[in-house]
Amino acid sequence: MDTKDMILELRTKMGLSQDELAEKVFVTRQAVSRWENGETTPNTEMTRLFYILNEFEYLNRSLATSADVLMIPMTDDMTAAVEISAKLREAGISTQIYFEKKKFKHKIGYADKLAIPYAIFLGEDEIRDNQVTLKKMFAAEDDAEKQVTVSVEEAIARIRSGLAIRKEAKCIRIPE
Repeated sequence: MDTKDMILELRTKMGLSQDELAEKVFVTRQAVSRWENGETTPNTEMTRLFYILNEFEYLNRSLATSADVLMIPMTDDMTAAVEISAKLREAGISTQIYFEKKKFKHKIGYADKLAIPYAIFLGEDEIRDNQVTLKKMFAAEDDAEKQVTVSVEEAIARIRSGLAIRKEAKCIRIPE
């Protein structure tokens, strides 16, 4: 894999814009753009820094995600899941729908593996009551708000609030 592809992949996995990466590594956004376009490459020290941070697991992988929400329909009819996912996307929330017929544990494991911060369960009761069950995948076990059943609008508000907090997190973490 070329350096330009590695930088682009790491940046997108970390959920950072070019501006955000530039700020974190003390370069300009234009420098990051040139790295990703292959016009230039980071100097040896910068490349070594990325390597060391990765090797010593100092990169905060909890920020690396392919979506903000994994929609997990619990019924055969996907209509409600598609409609609610569209509302989430209209609200600027990246949403992936899990269509495969797998066991619940596998579906949750998928969200966990991809570090997707929220899962929405949509069963017959939720559809009937015009609600969703929202789970914070990164919450502590004793968090009373870890899993709640709320309206779609309330779910959107909670997800936005949580994502804003996550956006403030550091992409490099120092072990205690």
